[in-house]
Amino acid sequence: MELVTVIVILGILSATVVPKLSSGSGEHLAVCQDVSTLILHTQSININQGDSPDVFFKSFTTGDYGVCIRGQCSDIANLHMRGGDPHVVMQGSKDIEIVFNGIGQLQSPSDVSLTYDFDGASCSVTVNTEGAVSWK
Repeated sequence: MELVTVIVILGILSATVVPKLSSGSGEHLAVCQDVSTLILHTQSININQGDSPDVFFKSFTTGDYGVCIRGQCSDIANLHMRGGDPHVVMQGSKDIEIVFNGIGQLQSPSDVSLTYDFDGASCSVTVNTEGAVSWK
């Protein structure tokens, strides 16, 4: 009888406490998957354009992100294929623009990492200098 009581108490605790300890409901991962997809789409467009790519990926600290055309990336209203959610905030103190060259490599001398917070859970998207995109 005592063993059954202990098992029932552990079951109740695990049903109520464990979900609160985990990092979100998985929706934060959907944000990073969406960001990664848009970055890869931007890279693909630039590869197709060749030597003069003019399509960038832009992420604002407000959590808004999307694809923009050179010279039009300073305003959220100019984003194409725009993403974002009122619950999403990008960590960091400045907006980030990701630019690829005509062969899909990052035009930054170092890797670019973006971290998004979604209702207390976070995920990160990294683009390395060779253009590979990963998220976790």
